[in-house]
Amino acid sequence: MILILTRENSTYDSDTKTFWFNLDKQLAENVKHLRFQSVSFQPSTVSSYPHGVLVCSRTLTNLSLKQHVNVLRAQGHRNDTDVVACLHKENHNDKHVLYSLAAPLTLSLDRRSFVNRIDIYFTDMEGNKLDGDYVAQSTAGPQLSDLETMHNSGSGTLKIFCDADLASSFVAQDDTEAEDGDTVKQWKARYPSDESVVFTQSSVDGIVLTTFDDEPHLKAITQNDSGGSYEYLFENDINFDVGDTGSFYILWETDDSLLAYERIVKQNHFFDFVLHNGNLSLRSGNGGAQNPVIYNIQTNTSYLLEIKWAKGSSAGGNHDVATTVNATKLDINGNTEYTGSATTSMRSNGTKRWLYLSDAQTGMDSKVSSFILLHGDSSTDRNNCKDYLIKRWKNQSTTPQVDPNAVSSSWLAEIRY
Repeated sequence: MILILTRENSTYDSDTKTFWFNLDKQLAENVKHLRFQSVSFQPSTVSSYPHGVLVCSRTLTNLSLKQHVNVLRAQGHRNDTDVVACLHKENHNDKHVLYSLAAPLTLSLDRRSFVNRIDIYFTDMEGNKLDGDYVAQSTAGPQLSDLETMHNSGSGTLKIFCDADLASSFVAQDDTEAEDGDTVKQWKARYPSDESVVFTQSSVDGIVLTTFDDEPHLKAITQNDSGGSYEYLFENDINFDVGDTGSFYILWETDDSLLAYERIVKQNHFFDFVLHNGNLSLRSGNGGAQNPVIYNIQTNTSYLLEIKWAKGSSAGGNHDVATTVNATKLDINGNTEYTGSATTSMRSNGTKRWLYLSDAQTGMDSKVSSFILLHGDSSTDRNNCKDYLIKRWKNQSTTPQVDPNAVSSSWLAEIRY
């Protein structure tokens, strides 16, 4: 008798990466051996393929009269394994990769077990399960989906993400989607996605949509040189209180000449971040003292900036904020890191719900691209935000890339008894 097992006639569980077959009846009691006459396997499309594939089945190994296969390892090679057979790579053309059984093999059965289902799955030589269905490949590093998970519908640590890659987030004066060179009426956050956070122009036609000079794929906003002056974007109610610890990340590009004084971003309760006499500085809300933290900012240069704050003690209507600024000077040949810290005195009646990109005192001379407001002090979350924005500056993909020619796995096993 011949049993034909194929991918097409199985039920596939994508969570466990396992193929299942339901049996209408048991094998006859006198069946003591199963002979794998042939097995062939075409894997799902991936970027690289293993040199061999292991065929595995918990059901069939449990039916085996004795351990059928030992996989030699540095240690523990006598441990139980579900491996039934090893398939060898037959075709080295990556567009038509095929693995097959080198020679028939026989499995001796212990018929004391009752079986009504058979499972089959495939692994690489290290035991990692292979996908039965094609899965689009992601590039290394954080993905957009990671930021979405961090946001978690508003209950996570990532509170605001304004994404310059999201074309529909920029609104022109006539309420259509803004294009390069259009003036920007509003910038809607990607997260939260319910338009509860929308940054609005300070005056009509004051802000224009443009791109970074060194990385023109990256959308950005800046003051409109044709008629705009002292322009900014603001959101005067972000619908939550900014947390007592957190980080603000922003992709920022300087102009060909630096203003003596330019406000970059301001949150009244926690930080007032400015470019002052060629340095990045934290301004105290109480008294207005400047606290330079990063020196000698370069013209025509892209930076990723992190403002990391922690609220301290309060007295006399003011409170201290311990703040660290991390500046990454972005260069395709290698970034340069700078850091500086200061403790500022901020007014305790300053709202936790305002967020300003520049303001009417200075205007937006530099270019502002994607930015993130993050709560807490998780190093994992902070690294995800930083690495994600650097990937986008480099124009690296942050969503899985679908291969239009990809295929899902296909396989065939002929078993005789």
